[in-house]
Amino acid sequence: MLTGRCPGLDNRPNGRICIPRLPDRIDDCAMNKYLATVKIFLLGLGLSQVIATFQLYLSNVKLQEKLTILRDLGYFIIPTERIAAHLNAIGPAFWGGFFFTLTLGTGLTLLGYAAGRIRSHCLRNRRICDCITGALWLAASVAVYLDGYSIIATSYFVIVPPAVFFATLRLASQQPSLKQELIPLIPLILLAMIWLTLLDRSLFLNIRDGMLLSNPAGIAINDLYYDYTLYPAEVIKPLQKKTLKTVSLENVPDGTLKDSIDGALRRHDYLDIGGEEGADLVITEKTGKLLFEHRGRLLLETGTDEFLKGPGIVLKEFSSLNDRYRLFRRFTFFSLLVGLPILIYGFVFVLVRFPLSFFLSDAKASIVAAALCFILGVVVFFPVYGGVRTTLSSATLAQALTSNDIHERIAALKRIQSRRLDIGTFPSYERSLTSPSVPERYWLAVALGLSHRRETYADLLRLLNDPHPNVVCKALEGLGVRDGKGAVETIIHTIKSSDHWYCQWYGYRALRDLGWTQKESMEKH
Repeated sequence: MLTGRCPGLDNRPNGRICIPRLPDRIDDCAMNKYLATVKIFLLGLGLSQVIATFQLYLSNVKLQEKLTILRDLGYFIIPTERIAAHLNAIGPAFWGGFFFTLTLGTGLTLLGYAAGRIRSHCLRNRRICDCITGALWLAASVAVYLDGYSIIATSYFVIVPPAVFFATLRLASQQPSLKQELIPLIPLILLAMIWLTLLDRSLFLNIRDGMLLSNPAGIAINDLYYDYTLYPAEVIKPLQKKTLKTVSLENVPDGTLKDSIDGALRRHDYLDIGGEEGADLVITEKTGKLLFEHRGRLLLETGTDEFLKGPGIVLKEFSSLNDRYRLFRRFTFFSLLVGLPILIYGFVFVLVRFPLSFFLSDAKASIVAAALCFILGVVVFFPVYGGVRTTLSSATLAQALTSNDIHERIAALKRIQSRRLDIGTFPSYERSLTSPSVPERYWLAVALGLSHRRETYADLLRLLNDPHPNVVCKALEGLGVRDGKGAVETIIHTIKSSDHWYCQWYGYRALRDLGWTQKESMEKH
């Protein structure tokens, strides 16, 4: 027989039987405290998404205008017309905006929420707390604005943290106590310490291979990322890293000097559009000096001989002086590493805790949910850890490539790539060409790109028709590395027939690796 009061249960007068019952309203359940926190985060993320969509829409329209000018002048544009024609649609801006929402937006929301919770628990010296919070918020906003004078970039910092901060204060009475909030933080800190052991340049690749490309849901997330990530990237990339840049040589007298400058610029994908309107760079020649301007601002001055001897160095310096998103990029990357994992953890915690709150007390439901989240975090950790730590000796590579264990075959391909071995010496690799595993075909494309054998070249061309864009990208990159005969025409054909911006981008990089450059504008002929 059961006796005593049971939280979330129907207690009969005789005190003997407890019958589970659901609350008549969600307000009757302790879970409502966490729902208030969810509402606050949805507010911050929603505001970020609105700003991001607007920011990307303006960027996409501007990019479309640039591509139209370049196309009309006879240049080869990336992205091609198949994608450029839809840049003025709201869809790419909306879906691409999620990148900023889930990174920068998450980080700013967390900061606003943390400041609000500190303020609500601060029983003394609240005025000092308000002054410190306000000063930090103002300093961050001003720093981002002065870094690039971008009103839209600054608006994230001006709008999101204060909105979340005041919403947190307003709903303070409906949120969990400080003790309840500390319960899920303990396993979060432990998980962070565990995952930090994998922090290196290959972390995101290992997460993609081990977590995303191993299941249908993860593949959908991966594909969504690669479908739309270049839209926000176009916003924050420094000029030097953009695929195509426009330049005006209208203020450089015609002649040998102008032709030499134009050739040097085209080798770095700065394409002459004639007039100054819409140009990323305007060059003016004055008595042996070249003046580099952007939107009427003189940023750099150099000698003509100095530029022609090292155009890459000069253009890199100009790009640095013209960079408007340094702090914005850094905070976005920081939020990607810290803010997004916290958001995912919090979402899973609330999702797990919801059913538990009907049968357990507040404290017990939080403890059990936190424990389950910790176990799930560890379970997810091992596939990524295996992708990092798996090593094979050179003597066992051939055997590993024929293994029935897909992880062993992928490890063998990674080993071949890392040691820059010629995969053509391992004929057993052909099994991987038809593998259902995207990571296996991906790493095969990487390995084939390092080979110098004729038979492996044919297999690399075969992967250009792979159904997954990640594999196609690496096959294109491999063609650029191998410098095979006729690769330029093959790559250009692949770019023109592709409707995926990422594949086109990789193809263009492969062309540049092969020494291909844009032809002169038809306007000059």
